[in-house]
Amino acid sequence: MTDSADRTDAANAAADPLAPLVAALCAARRSGRTVPTALLADRVPDTAAGYRVQDAVAGQLGWWQARHRAGHWKAGAGDTQAIPAYAPLPPAGVWSGTPAAPADATGQGFHLIGVEAEVAFRLGRPVGPAEAAAIATADDLADWLDALCVSIELVDSRWDEGLAAPDALKLADLLCHGGLVLGEWQPYRPWIGHDWAGQACSLEVDGQEVAQGAGGHPCGSPLWVIPHWLRHATADGGTLAAGTVVTTGAWLGVHFARPGQTLTVRFAGLGAARVRV
Repeated sequence: MTDSADRTDAANAAADPLAPLVAALCAARRSGRTVPTALLADRVPDTAAGYRVQDAVAGQLGWWQARHRAGHWKAGAGDTQAIPAYAPLPPAGVWSGTPAAPADATGQGFHLIGVEAEVAFRLGRPVGPAEAAAIATADDLADWLDALCVSIELVDSRWDEGLAAPDALKLADLLCHGGLVLGEWQPYRPWIGHDWAGQACSLEVDGQEVAQGAGGHPCGSPLWVIPHWLRHATADGGTLAAGTVVTTGAWLGVHFARPGQTLTVRFAGLGAARVRV
């Protein structure tokens, strides 16, 4: 690198401390290679900065022009006392995958393949800031959600350190998002009042069950995080379109798969999602 380029980079970093982090993540996604976190972690002083990085990377890579235009999101929290976290998802990494027609996520260049069993929900009506402010709890969602489905969150990282990277950098990197697989949609209304605490789910790898449980969502119900997500996603003044999808947190923790394996997540009564990685 020339002295002139060094001075330009230094000037850009001084003008915007987040610029080197945005540049590193964009470079990682364009090249398909991970990058080190050294000298970058302290550039994310708070969660607001992490979300600004998400938006800046999306803008530079042309995913969307504003966060409320993202059609798919991930949201979650460690429990109901924790501050939830969110990430809008690149559209190219969202697939439909059912037992009858599995998604094909082979050849995606994953650095690691983490697997999370989740439930995704879909908005049936547009939600703007005023509507989001009025949706205080999960009980208020009945008029706003129209469908739900089993989903598989594929976990990956753009950092050399993978899931051991600092939390601030994992937030900036779309919460370690690698891909999202959506099963068959079902109408939401029959699931109002469902006993999520007793919901059974399982994960299979190449047809062999490797994890199962009843309940297990860290917030008790996957619906808990949705009102929080709606307020976050509309905080820029925009409106989420009808049809926007959010996946809501892992039920069985994170398990890891190898290239070539077929992964199936089942939720009793709700259906299944399947993907080959």
